[in-house]
Amino acid sequence: HLEHHLGPIHNGATICEGVLGAQFLARPFAESTTFMSVGLSHHVFQQSNGNPVRLEFLVACHNKFVDAFNPLSILADLCEQAISVHSVPPRGTVIGPRGKFFETTKMEALYCASPVYFDDALSPFVGLQEPVIIIWLVPIAPDEAAYVQSHGWSAFEDRLDEINPDLLDL
Repeated sequence: HLEHHLGPIHNGATICEGVLGAQFLARPFAESTTFMSVGLSHHVFQQSNGNPVRLEFLVACHNKFVDAFNPLSILADLCEQAISVHSVPPRGTVIGPRGKFFETTKMEALYCASPVYFDDALSPFVGLQEPVIIIWLVPIAPDEAAYVQSHGWSAFEDRLDEINPDLLDL
């Protein structure tokens, strides 16, 4: 399913027990890279509404940010956190701010979004008893995290639709 929608896995590494961090080149666009957890979906998580679901995380950025951003480390942290609490962060959840991801960025938090830069058929995957959802971890700045907190995720996403920022530009 993943390689059908994201292309071949270019590289991978174990990021936590039973979970691989996979790298996909030129996805979602040329000059960008996508990193995704593979294997987190072996766990069944509970959504806030009580429904069972399986989960994978996805992070994407322009190629020039890959080394400084260290997406596999971010995926490892979030996978370990999800496994420890055995729940899924709902759409619109902000994780952080926890300090800059790297020195030359203002991004300090992650916003849990639907993977809108990717093919709609990527998520959810319904080939298992529980659907597999993919959460796109979008890096955001502290002022954006505060906006989500004060106005809600729906207003934030409406604002993103208006401005149409490059969500891969860190």
